[in-house]
Amino acid sequence: MAATLAMIGGALILISSIFSITIFMIYGNLGWFTAWGCPCGMMWRWGGPLMAWPLGGMMIFTSTIGIVSGIMLITGGLMVRTNPSDATVWGVIILVFSIIGFIGGGGFFVGSLMGLIGGIIAIMANQSIK
Repeated sequence: MAATLAMIGGALILISSIFSITIFMIYGNLGWFTAWGCPCGMMWRWGGPLMAWPLGGMMIFTSTIGIVSGIMLITGGLMVRTNPSDATVWGVIILVFSIIGFIGGGGFFVGSLMGLIGGIIAIMANQSIK
């Protein structure tokens, strides 16, 4: 159960991060041009499109964090399933990357919540066995 929740949560985080980085790559710079194709905004003389770089860098950074978190949640879920003796260690890793995954959108926030629940279950189930 814990492994399944972590893997589904990781997949949701991965999908949302890839979705957000794809949307930014497609539509990221189109907002600077008006309907006539003239980049005539109020701030055009003071940087215009260059002012979009901090926002673009932030989107790419948070999406990259989301992709790494999603991959780690999927890996953690697989490791909990294949090696139950190390479920506590992988449960903690799942918890940490679920919290970090909130930065990248959290898999529509449902993915990170599923990862948090899966990590807690992995830790508690292994503690009750010992």
